[in-house]
Amino acid sequence: ETKRKMRDTHKGIPMEKHGNWKGGFATNSNGYIHFKIPKGCRFFSMEHKDGYVLLHRLMMAEYLQRPLRLEEIVHHINGDIKDNRLENFRLFENTSEHTSLHRNK
Repeated sequence: ETKRKMRDTHKGIPMEKHGNWKGGFATNSNGYIHFKIPKGCRFFSMEHKDGYVLLHRLMMAEYLQRPLRLEEIVHHINGDIKDNRLENFRLFENTSEHTSLHRNK
């Protein structure tokens, strides 16, 4: 009920004008930065149900000039998930490739 009231209160207000708007960025409970993908963006297919995409995945997609496939993993080389510099990324084709990196350490 409360969520419905809150949602209805803000109906029709553009995201940018909402009091909690932070430029489209949010941090999840694991510390990963998410970005709100605008409709019509060429990377819109990468969004989660909530309309956000992990920032490091978006940056890698932009670098490669293509949307990432769901099974592709962007690894933070130095282990710092907030360090979203391109030189800190390594792309893995799938989870098993990424897991083998951690297994071999």
